[in-house]
Amino acid sequence: MQGPLLKYVVGLVVFTLLAVTAWPYIYVYRLDNALSSADLNSLAPLIDMDAVRTQVKADIEKDVDKTVGDGGGRVMSWLKKGVKVVSDTAGDVNVDLQWVKETLNAKPGDSDSRRDSFMGDIDYAFYESLDTFIIRLGALDAEPVHVRLARSDQTWRVIAIFGR
Repeated sequence: MQGPLLKYVVGLVVFTLLAVTAWPYIYVYRLDNALSSADLNSLAPLIDMDAVRTQVKADIEKDVDKTVGDGGGRVMSWLKKGVKVVSDTAGDVNVDLQWVKETLNAKPGDSDSRRDSFMGDIDYAFYESLDTFIIRLGALDAEPVHVRLARSDQTWRVIAIFGR
């Protein structure tokens, strides 16, 4: 490869890398707009609610296991099973688009007050792998919320919200 052809190939590779790198940031911008909108339907295509519910339930189970521990015999085992049933039911009922909006719009460390800007509070946002992208809302020492997006076909969708 000589001269113009090499420049063309190098330019095409650089453009492709820039486009692929910027791709999830476009969805972060769309997510910011949907979170500031009063219409929850604008948020729906950007969220995989089944994946978010599954992750919330797993977080609750992990917290229960950490709190209760492995020991305790039959009574603790019975209690853990009861908490799992309650967390599954609560996750199915309470984790919805409104919950997502309230969680992502809450200021770090204060779930009752609303953040000024979702994008303004992003402390970190980058690829976790080729198909996942992670966003950290707030500094590491300020109980941040993490948002994980995954690529699904030609779009990016939120699959997990965790932290605090």
